[in-house]
Amino acid sequence: MTANATSLPNAHPYTGTDKIIVGNGNQLAITHIGNTQLTGLHKSLNLNEVLCVPAIHKNLISIRRFCCDNDFYFKMDANGFYLKDNKTEKVLLTGSSFDGLYHIQTSLFIACQIACYGKRTTQDVWHARLGHPSYSVFTTLLDKYHLPLDGAIVSNKNCHICSLGKSCRLPFEDRQSHAQFSLAFLHLDL
Repeated sequence: MTANATSLPNAHPYTGTDKIIVGNGNQLAITHIGNTQLTGLHKSLNLNEVLCVPAIHKNLISIRRFCCDNDFYFKMDANGFYLKDNKTEKVLLTGSSFDGLYHIQTSLFIACQIACYGKRTTQDVWHARLGHPSYSVFTTLLDKYHLPLDGAIVSNKNCHICSLGKSCRLPFEDRQSHAQFSLAFLHLDL
């Protein structure tokens, strides 16, 4: 079931008399019916005869019907679930458990449509998160993935971690003790 008829590409008006009865006894009207697909990890998964019920707040799937339409099995525990193909044993879809429901995240496309609120990050933080890349790699990553940057990019930014990474060796520490005679202390760089 879905609340949005536009998520069903070939939806047509529902002509039956059935209603959806929810936990509090209310009866919800079915306005449309149609088929759609979810994009799994290795193939598309069919959702046949999906009901459009505008009054529901969450999309719901009949596990039994979903498994029968796609020839796979569904395994769940307290933390989440996965769907596996009966023939190939490949994992087709995974999801997590949250607020008493199992949530399906089907594709990167859907994940990209979720709105996020956040603060722009500084160049220093992005530089560290991306593994201390060179200036040219850093600017390429910013442009390619449209990373939100707070402020302008500074090309000659000095990074302490990058300096240490480019060092061949660290200098010896200053010692307070001094040798009383020749070869009393040996300093080795192994």
